[in-house]
Amino acid sequence: MMFDKKTVEKKKPKIRPELSSAKKTLRLSIMFVVPVLGLMLVRAISSLLPLSDNVSSWVFSFVIQVVFMGIVPFLMYRFLISSNAKEFLIDFRVNHKIPPVAYVMAIAIGLSVSVLNTGNSVIWAMILESVGYQYPNGVGTLYRTPEILVMEIITTCLFPAIFEELTDRGLLLAVFNKESDKFKILFVGLCFGILHQNIPQLVPAAIGGIIITYLAVKSGSIIPGMIVHFIINFTIVIGEYAEQTGGWLANLISSFESAIYSNIITLLLVFVASIFLTQYLLKQFKIINLKSRENIDGPGAGGKTIALPGVKPSLVKDILEIYGPEAVSEEDKRAFAMELVSAMETVKKQTVKEKTEKGIKVVKKIALEYIPTYIALIAASIFTIFTFIFRYKP
Repeated sequence: MMFDKKTVEKKKPKIRPELSSAKKTLRLSIMFVVPVLGLMLVRAISSLLPLSDNVSSWVFSFVIQVVFMGIVPFLMYRFLISSNAKEFLIDFRVNHKIPPVAYVMAIAIGLSVSVLNTGNSVIWAMILESVGYQYPNGVGTLYRTPEILVMEIITTCLFPAIFEELTDRGLLLAVFNKESDKFKILFVGLCFGILHQNIPQLVPAAIGGIIITYLAVKSGSIIPGMIVHFIINFTIVIGEYAEQTGGWLANLISSFESAIYSNIITLLLVFVASIFLTQYLLKQFKIINLKSRENIDGPGAGGKTIALPGVKPSLVKDILEIYGPEAVSEEDKRAFAMELVSAMETVKKQTVKEKTEKGIKVVKKIALEYIPTYIALIAASIFTIFTFIFRYKP
């Protein structure tokens, strides 16, 4: 059977040229804009629809979490970057293997952060109310049947834990992959508060976001953060369910809350204890994941140092040959030491200057890559501010 040459060429699969680092970052940055704008759009539309609190919450969660934070980023990644699903999982930090004990630690961290988050929420609510913010008087979720609890766990706990972590953590970390650990942990974590786009969740979500981002950066995987995220939301949902339905679970939670909120001293002690416990668990989590982190970023991953060139050995050798160890007086030694310190300072200043100039050039080069992300974050910040203004009553 004869084949025409043009026909054979047409049947060959098209190989997409490999993207440069700058182009890939720019496209990832563009991908991030869509979920942020999608959240604004759905919030605006959902406020106009005559739906019950339960149904409104479920529809809102499905559209935002599954569609805008799951399906859309995946399809955009295939279209803009690569059709290889494995590359998607790598860039979004999903497929990296970490020690099994890290998942157990994530559960402990989730429980500790849940207590910490309760304290943060109470303090933030007091601050907002003191400056004139009035919380909405919505009915909220009504747990009339067990099926409603299941739906709440899926839409309020599971979906955010998967899809918010995928986009607000995995995608953002992919965008800022070149930056230092400290920058990623603080910036991406704080962005998590802004991306919730409502003032009551701003500070609690930002603090929780910093902790969860720490887990993602130090382990190279967003899965531990998914576990923590799920536990935080689950404790809130199960608490609301128990409060409405009563029973042994309500009694257990009520006893726990009574012990904590019995007086201000107990509350402060529990809050401070949760801070120290969370801090300790995070340090242990980092140690456990050191080896797995190095498998991604290489030996010594986790910090950047500026290597300063030392004094040339030939300089020391020349000095000794000229003076001789016996001929050097104490005064000469002091003079030589001062010259040596001066020389090292000069080298250090020159090195820092060169690195600063190089850094400025790099910043100018990559600034364009981050612009879509910054625009999305500014838009989310403005939306968050308006959620305060609309409920502000002096």
